[in-house]
Amino acid sequence: AVPYLDVVVHETLRLHPPLYDLPRMAMDDVIPSSKPVRTRSGRLVNHTSVAKGTYVSVSALSMNRSTAFWGPDAKAFKPERWIGEDGIPDGAKEIQGHRHLLTFIDDPRTCLGKGFAIAGSKVRPHLSVDRRRVRVFGQR
Repeated sequence: AVPYLDVVVHETLRLHPPLYDLPRMAMDDVIPSSKPVRTRSGRLVNHTSVAKGTYVSVSALSMNRSTAFWGPDAKAFKPERWIGEDGIPDGAKEIQGHRHLLTFIDDPRTCLGKGFAIAGSKVRPHLSVDRRRVRVFGQR
């Protein structure tokens, strides 16, 4: 039951990150793209030009639900995708973060409460079950 709880917690964090957008300050005038992007004019570019010091936002919600990274079932709640490395699509493996999630971001400003948040998410269901009598229907 505990390994399945782990995959349910990670799938929940993928679909419902605590912070949807992660603000960052551009440290350079160019933000590189992992893949070429077509502009409105039809030109392919491999970067975005911004003024150094501009605040930009990275959408954890969009990346964690993107079909480009997570496949056609990206918006579906599917905990089984976390069982073994084979269930995670190759596109998602490109995401640098805890378990290929952008939820806690993986840079020098990574979320310091990541471990506490994950542990707390796993403890709460156990406390709920321990405090209640569980009865199987048809049994006394």
